[in-house]
Amino acid sequence: MQAFARKCCSTFSTAILILCWISGAYPVSAQTGTTGTITVIVHDLSGAVIPDATLELRDRGTNDVRNGATQQNGAYTFPNLPFGQYQLNVTAKGLQRAVFESVQVQTGRATEIRATMQVGGSTETVQVVADEPPLVETASTVLATTIHETGGGPADSGTQRL
Repeated sequence: MQAFARKCCSTFSTAILILCWISGAYPVSAQTGTTGTITVIVHDLSGAVIPDATLELRDRGTNDVRNGATQQNGAYTFPNLPFGQYQLNVTAKGLQRAVFESVQVQTGRATEIRATMQVGGSTETVQVVADEPPLVETASTVLATTIHETGGGPADSGTQRL
């Protein structure tokens, strides 16, 4: 009798878990993204990619710094970035430093930055300033919502200013 009761409990527990999973009551982390990514592609004026370019990404809200270097294809991806404003510094030997002052990371989106490096000394800097993220996201098919904190109250939540 006890073996029968254990088997029934085990079968019942398994059925409950399956029903929870099917109904969506059991959270799956891949469906609840709270981060975004930045992919940096570095090339020169002729369009040739630049491998081994040094990248420094600084969160403007927390001053957290992440470093990377472009691969042989001239690209590098910073994954799992909390949403917010970032500053990107790109340096490469024999080329001017490029600074992107305001890079917006949005939840669930992939942002692509194309850095065109110019010949010059490492003490020269090309500064790129952008006030708003692009209106059309070409690197991702993900649908996401951005909430800007304006301090205006509940009526402002869920709106995006373009």
